[in-house]
Amino acid sequence: TGTAWFDDITVEPYNLTSAATPTVTPAPTPNPASATFSLQSGTSYPQGTQIPVKIMAETSTDSANTFVGKINFPADLLSVSKIDTTGSFVTNWTENYYNNTAGTISLVGAVPNPGYKTSGSPALLATVYFTSKASGTANLTFDPTSVIYRNSDNVNILAKTTGTSITINP
Repeated sequence: TGTAWFDDITVEPYNLTSAATPTVTPAPTPNPASATFSLQSGTSYPQGTQIPVKIMAETSTDSANTFVGKINFPADLLSVSKIDTTGSFVTNWTENYYNNTAGTISLVGAVPNPGYKTSGSPALLATVYFTSKASGTANLTFDPTSVIYRNSDNVNILAKTTGTSITINP
């Protein structure tokens, strides 16, 4: 009968005392969530006028590749007349719509690798033009489903959103 292929293998003893101690370097910890969305506008407008509201994003710590801004507004006081992306840092839009009945805006845009990183101040995502319909105080807020994804690992880094309040005078 034949011998097994492993019969010719010699195993040398391993000396644990002479082995080099391995070093383990932990993976770098990514920066914590630090990106912001904010709405910028004037504070008081007469009824029936057009009101520009800038949607701003800041990502000073990390580059980001996807920006999802979901905004709620009071449909009884305001209606969107247009969304303008002129001057935006976003290069690819996948969603850009509004619903004046529900009082919602949805903007989803992306920036190719290496993503976009602001330099200490917010950058323009888009400008929404509202028409004021009635007098009152219009509170515009970001929906909790808004996100900003870090370019390196697609983790949501949105830490803070800041809405705005607009007084519409008769």
